[in-house]
Amino acid sequence: MSHRISPVALAVGVLTLAAFMPTTAQSQTLITSEVIYACYVPTTGSLYRIEPTASCSNAKHVRISWNSQGLAGATGAPGATGATGPIGPTGPAGVSGATGATGATGATGATGPIGPIGPIGPAGAASTTGAIVVKTETNNVGSAVAMCPGTRIATGGGSASGAGYVIASYPVGADGAESQTNGQAKGWRVVNSLQNNRTIAWAICAL
Repeated sequence: MSHRISPVALAVGVLTLAAFMPTTAQSQTLITSEVIYACYVPTTGSLYRIEPTASCSNAKHVRISWNSQGLAGATGAPGATGATGPIGPTGPAGVSGATGATGATGATGATGPIGPIGPIGPAGAASTTGAIVVKTETNNVGSAVAMCPGTRIATGGGSASGAGYVIASYPVGADGAESQTNGQAKGWRVVNSLQNNRTIAWAICAL
């Protein structure tokens, strides 16, 4: 059995691969957060999944792991400081006293008005929510499509086959047709080289 994972141009996230569930002809499952273990093949740039306690099949392969829950987004930048209000006008000078006698002290000038409040700064950028992974498994049809629920979009996907090999693995729009437009993919399609065998597709779905 082979496992291959393909990134999408603006992938957010995080891939959670569930254990195979061959007891049903076709199912779609939301997979919760967990740590994924895999091996990276430097010569091809591909990944294959392994058990948590397993080692890579080749000493030159790099063992890696990641969590399926996305990190919290960065805090938005503070709004700009409002402009300083203008200084109030100077009060008039006091009248000079007569010669010889001490003149009266001039009146204190009035306090200038308070300046206007500065504008509110722009809102910080929205954070990226954690991703979920949707899995679809089929038998004897030669392909499988995993679709993201609700308003979530597909930011990546994965594939596996029971026999034969995967000949295509790509993002699709809401209509199931191939979609390479960033932010428009709603699922992930996998095509098997053999129609009479099991095919599994995963879609990484983020808000």
